[in-house]
Amino acid sequence: MDTKERQSIEHDVERLIIAAARYLDIHEYQKYADLFGEDGVWDRSDVGPQIGREQIMKFFDRHSKTLFVRHVVSNILIDVEDKDSANSVTYITLYRYDDGEKTPEPPVPLTGPFMVAEWHDNFKRTIEGWKIATRKSKAGFRVA
Repeated sequence: MDTKERQSIEHDVERLIIAAARYLDIHEYQKYADLFGEDGVWDRSDVGPQIGREQIMKFFDRHSKTLFVRHVVSNILIDVEDKDSANSVTYITLYRYDDGEKTPEPPVPLTGPFMVAEWHDNFKRTIEGWKIATRKSKAGFRVA
């Protein structure tokens, strides 16, 4: 694999990571789920693995409708394994606000960051393009 092909894969994968954070932040949960392969796995330390797009979507049924959150992604390290697979580790600084009422625009956080975490991702090239095959969300430390 040449440098240009590797950089193209890194770009596509980074775009998936950033899109995932954005879709979570703006409550576009179907778009988030669609970033995963058909049998993709989202493994959260607090609830365990959600397997497949449908189960990932069901996770959001219990989400607060008044939750305002921002995932700030950084330190994205992508390892391209081959032309059809890649892995990454991404740091997430999570800000959240939820007082149970309609969120003011913009909300005033009650504290600083809520949590610093990591996404450990495996990506596969599919007929639909690059997809998240597995995502393991790991809490780094809780700030608030």
